Amino acid sequence: MEETSLRLANNCTVWAAGAILWPLLWINVVGIDVAAHTPMAMLGLAWPPCMLFLDLLFVPHQASGQKEITSYDANVLTSLAFAMGGLLVTSGLGKNFVRAASPILSSCVFLVIAFCICTPSMKEGTQARGVVKAIQKVCLSWCVGLLLTAVGINLQVGVQHKDAQGREILKVNPLPAPKGK
Repeated sequence: MEETSLRLANNCTVWAAGAILWPLLWINVVGIDVAAHTPMAMLGLAWPPCMLFLDLLFVPHQASGQKEITSYDANVLTSLAFAMGGLLVTSGLGKNFVRAASPILSSCVFLVIAFCICTPSMKEGTQARGVVKAIQKVCLSWCVGLLLTAVGINLQVGVQHKDAQGREILKVNPLPAPKGK
């Protein structure tokens, strides 16, 4: 019983730290200028802390030893980042948009490669293995937040409209040039 309590305490500590550190990472990757011009990107800022705090809320249910349901994994997130990168870069929304989206998607791929694909060989059920899994869960949550940010920017910047004849046209809301990039 004490082993389970210690494992859950370790998980809670990692998840809480991940939720607290996320806004710092997000603002450094996305940038204040882009965030100020695309309010829909804020969904990506809010998502990881909400999901991690929900996990903290349901910690008592995890003590029962039920198998965790993983709704996404590293391969899916990497594939999504590459697919979105291809779509966003070829969408014709402008050089500033590509400059804003590239670091977001690159950060997502980096997090997955660095922290989720490369896993140390540890005995299953140990405290160290539990901490590694909790860190991986935080990194995957951060990747989902980055992907949601990129989608929010895409939806905010490039919006489909119809002209007077009913033809689809692309309205581009220009992003400012990112500072220092």
